[in-house]
Amino acid sequence: MLASAILFNTIFRFGFLNYIFGLGVAFFAAGLWLLMKPSFFRLLFTLLASILLIFLHFSAFGVFAVIVGSIEIHAASIRWQHKDFKFSTLQFLLSTTPFIITFVLFMLLSPTAEIIEKGFAYPNYLGAKPFGALYSILTDITWLNIAYFSSIATLFSYLLLTRRINISSSLSVALLLMIAALIMLPSSAMGNVFVDVRLGPAIALLFIATIDIKATDVNINRLIACLALILAILTSIGISNKWGEYNHQVSKIINVFDQTETGATIFSASSLPDPQLITDTPERRAAWNPSLKHIASYAVLYGPKFVPMTFANPQMQPLNVSDDYLAIKAFQGDNPRKTLNGIQLENFLLEIKANLVSGMWPTLDNVYVFVIGFDRIEKSFNKAMLGSWAHIVELNNDHVLIKFD
Repeated sequence: MLASAILFNTIFRFGFLNYIFGLGVAFFAAGLWLLMKPSFFRLLFTLLASILLIFLHFSAFGVFAVIVGSIEIHAASIRWQHKDFKFSTLQFLLSTTPFIITFVLFMLLSPTAEIIEKGFAYPNYLGAKPFGALYSILTDITWLNIAYFSSIATLFSYLLLTRRINISSSLSVALLLMIAALIMLPSSAMGNVFVDVRLGPAIALLFIATIDIKATDVNINRLIACLALILAILTSIGISNKWGEYNHQVSKIINVFDQTETGATIFSASSLPDPQLITDTPERRAAWNPSLKHIASYAVLYGPKFVPMTFANPQMQPLNVSDDYLAIKAFQGDNPRKTLNGIQLENFLLEIKANLVSGMWPTLDNVYVFVIGFDRIEKSFNKAMLGSWAHIVELNNDHVLIKFD
């Protein structure tokens, strides 16, 4: 229950749901693994769990491997003190075989392995990783962050000072190795971003799993149970209210897509700043309240529509784009076109018009352009340039829907 507030974290709000789901499965699988005695069955379970997790997300597989591998390292170090070194080493190497087999299968069979050669990048300042990891476990609700983390810090300090806490030595090794992975991993790799700080929630959850209260301190256990329940209730209230605010704002915007026909093609542009992981300025916080970057993809709620911006990279998402439409997808990309002024928006519209009449694209009926953040650039946009080839379907405070005639 102490983990409840961490679940609504920045990685979740970024939309990495397959990773978040995989992370939960990784911890669940690690818990089951801990209940098993060393045996062939446990090796088989490790292999099957690893294959399942790598289907969910490679990072989830990595988290499971780090937890299990750390416990095996801890167990091997104890065996080295009491048994033959050679036997202990062979036992440890045997325990790593499920992970090696899974990784080899991934490299041979997964289309994601094809983008490993894309390379990687590290942040350009030392504080990026610790700050990124910290922000990765925060909600965007300030009072909830303060209430939760101050309670946890105070409680942990008190228990540590009064020696009423138990710390798992084997899970401590896993925690240290997870922190080491955060430090060593690049910030982007294989076409993915925030590769390192995605471990923030994993580290926080592993820290909670590492600590326990001595069973003899019944009153302290009851106190912590009450605190955990209160924090869970506060988290539920805070998130429900926040999502209510989001829904009120988002629903006003996405209702515009009800005006688009079945089979329509909807391009997207934006003048808003992209959401950033570290929200240390008012503008960066505003980009999360709510995040509207990919709101055009909501158009599919109103029937089959083609939104080229929707993520459909076969090496990352289980969506395919027909060959005839690959050029359109490449033109739009996986994000809204950045139009920071009216001239850039005009050029975007003219590019679409040129492609529509050139014959390079397949015939498209009912083509629209949805622009979010139009209020920022409306004064510099020349509506007269639309002429007879396009018109404005809806103009609101912060968005506009334009249709090509």
